[in-house]
Amino acid sequence: MKSKEGKERWRNFINSYEKKIEDYNFGTMLRSNPSFEYGEKESIFAVRMQFYAIEIARQVSPAADNAS
Repeated sequence: MKSKEGKERWRNFINSYEKKIEDYNFGTMLRSNPSFEYGEKESIFAVRMQFYAIEIARQVSPAADNAS
């Protein structure tokens, strides 16, 4: 989501949780590949609502059944 349109979509999504989720825009570390532990190459910075959205998507994905 590095395009101008992608950034705008994330911003609108994140801001919609301003009054619903405490610390909705705090930064957090996110693993780019859940198969690996946190490391310099496997970690990215995201705000809390991005983390929640990505983790929820991972959990409902059929690939989550194969994760260890």
